[in-house]
Amino acid sequence: MEPTYLGTLSRVHYERGELDTAIEIQEQAIALVPETDCGEYLESLDAMLEQREAQAGAETGETAP
Repeated sequence: MEPTYLGTLSRVHYERGELDTAIEIQEQAIALVPETDCGEYLESLDAMLEQREAQAGAETGETAP
């Protein structure tokens, strides 16, 4: 599958609040692109991981430093 399609699908899941699925798909997209071209995909993945951490902290009552 084309990495750009996976990136778009990942974004859809992200917008729906399905972070685990979004992260999994984004990681698949990163695996398909050359290392020199994966910057945008990595930035999106970082944002998703931060969002998941924030949600996990909110669920447990913890705050990020």
